[in-house]
Amino acid sequence: LSLPADVVLLHIFPLLSRSTTRAVAAGCLISAGELDRVGEVCHEWRGICLALRALTPACARDVAVKLRIEGGADDPSGADGEYRLWAHGDRSQPPLELFCHNVLSARPTEFVSLRNPSTNLSYFPPGGAARGTVLVSSFSKLRICPWSLTVKTDDFTFATSAGEVLQSYWNGRRTLQLSE
Repeated sequence: LSLPADVVLLHIFPLLSRSTTRAVAAGCLISAGELDRVGEVCHEWRGICLALRALTPACARDVAVKLRIEGGADDPSGADGEYRLWAHGDRSQPPLELFCHNVLSARPTEFVSLRNPSTNLSYFPPGGAARGTVLVSSFSKLRICPWSLTVKTDDFTFATSAGEVLQSYWNGRRTLQLSE
């Protein structure tokens, strides 16, 4: 029994990796996987790769692909919301519910929604080179990397802050103002 090459490829496509992780001196480098590389080889294969990304979205960019395929890309502000994402596009794992922000922009981002923002706080007291009042930030969502499942701690998109701290650098030439 001989199968056409296209049928064999369609069977292999879901087995291709979505991302490649490599250890580097600064930590972990996540780059395009086999699926994206196959999509670059042939124009017809690119459509298949995009369809597979839309079926099992692993990040906000995949959600954007899905919305464009389904025709839901008319209203960019209405595209943001909670979506089911699969870690590395693997449907054998349970999906994650993540909030996708700026989905149809050039740089969409993923956030995990927190149940009780009043108990998810960041506290920066004055002291040492920092002067001012206590700076308290309350988070309703935390930015997350869907590939490594790590939190990006310097994103205050969904945070409210109260207070003000001025942080001077060691040489005293620059000051960083942190406030609400």
